[in-house]
Amino acid sequence: QELEKGITAGLNATEVEARKFERDFSSGNYGAILAIGGKESFYDHLEAVKSSFAMQPTNGLFGDWNTEVINVESIRLSLKAGESSDETATSSYQALFQKQPSFSFQKIKVERATLTWGFSSPATWGGIYSSKLQAKRSAQGWSLVFKGGTFSQGIFRDLEIKELHADLLQDGGLQITQAELAAGRGSLSLIAKMTSGGASPNFKVEGSFKEFPLTQLTPDGISDLIEGTISGELTATGTPNNSDGICFHLEAKPGEEGIQLKNRLPLLRILSHLDFERSYRKIIFNQGLFRLETKGSKLSFSDINLQSIPEGSEKSLATLEGAFTAKQATTEDLKNETIIFDQIAENSSATIGVESLLKESKNLKKEIFRQFADLQFSNPPQELYFLAEDPHAGEKQLLPGQSEEVNKRFKRRLTLTNCRSFRMPIVVEGQINLSVPSTTFQRVGNLPGVTAGEEETSKIAIPLSGLASKSSKQLGEDWQTAMENIERNR
Repeated sequence: QELEKGITAGLNATEVEARKFERDFSSGNYGAILAIGGKESFYDHLEAVKSSFAMQPTNGLFGDWNTEVINVESIRLSLKAGESSDETATSSYQALFQKQPSFSFQKIKVERATLTWGFSSPATWGGIYSSKLQAKRSAQGWSLVFKGGTFSQGIFRDLEIKELHADLLQDGGLQITQAELAAGRGSLSLIAKMTSGGASPNFKVEGSFKEFPLTQLTPDGISDLIEGTISGELTATGTPNNSDGICFHLEAKPGEEGIQLKNRLPLLRILSHLDFERSYRKIIFNQGLFRLETKGSKLSFSDINLQSIPEGSEKSLATLEGAFTAKQATTEDLKNETIIFDQIAENSSATIGVESLLKESKNLKKEIFRQFADLQFSNPPQELYFLAEDPHAGEKQLLPGQSEEVNKRFKRRLTLTNCRSFRMPIVVEGQINLSVPSTTFQRVGNLPGVTAGEEETSKIAIPLSGLASKSSKQLGEDWQTAMENIERNR
């Protein structure tokens, strides 16, 4: 009981449950420690499984207790994104550095550490998952080293952690002094520091990336249309404590694989039929630049100027210019897109797990959209209602104060997340211009949206509006109609 009181005080917890304590003549260990954070704690929920430490026979009974290292098999920690006031923020952050007069330690070693942060907006979500952690006290605070596992923040998802070094400074906030991350053959290096504290701490990030896969940055609706690798520089600013989150700014150029427009775009298929000399089914842009910025859940692509120059040629096969934004669809965007729901309804018993809904088409669309939103906008790791397994109980145990309904909701979210096969569609807004050799249209003349460009090229103005997968469909249909009229008049 005294140990449990000490843990509660040390963690600034409102409630702690320490399970399965055992000790011998030289060590002590807990099967699990569960805690709910309070107003002056830096976390919301904490779960530590299988903690062990040096413990002499008299430790915990009288005198000072000094142990060098606390070893933990796994920790899951839901960090606060911020606080309601600057005063509360200062108190909760300083709790990281407090020491108990009768108990001290210098290091914490964790085999698998999962730390999550953010709140209701997806743009704020981030985390380090299943990483090996060593935390060591320093003269200024704490020094942290993560190896292995994955890292996510905003548009950067599931990056492999090669090594990540961070300092928690009592007077200077959080600093990431080195982060080496990977995605396939691609790499990302960055540093970050907290520029201001308070209720909504602000961060500044700088870094570079090389041969980074576009699919790790773009939502599914965009990844269906483009793929490839990019290299360049990035900066970011913002706070995880408002809906805009950490806002990234990337200046990028094509990597060795280039940036490929997939032939799912109807226009590319039509171009290949028009031009007997060239194929547009696989356009790879291997030179040029573009910018990508994020704010909240919106992505903005701007200053696009990319060229596709075939190997051994000095002339460009195609040039892509323009700007557009991409964001997740709303109910208003989808109200007329019944085909989306019809397709999902065919597999709804597998996707949703509610067979009876098949008989109620009106409710089915509503339920599917609700579950779409649940999948896309809930952050299961951050909202984790931690469950610890007591090896002697034979079943999962709820954290104190939680209801069985909370447990069911948590397990439902994890199940949906793990087995989902559909995601929220993406809507786009803007225009891109695709320039190709003017001889492409020599058999049919300039079609709708096509004008004469520079240096014997034709420029195709492609308006982007609505669902990404259908954004150029109207122009493609206009082309088809125009070509049918040309054929009839011959």
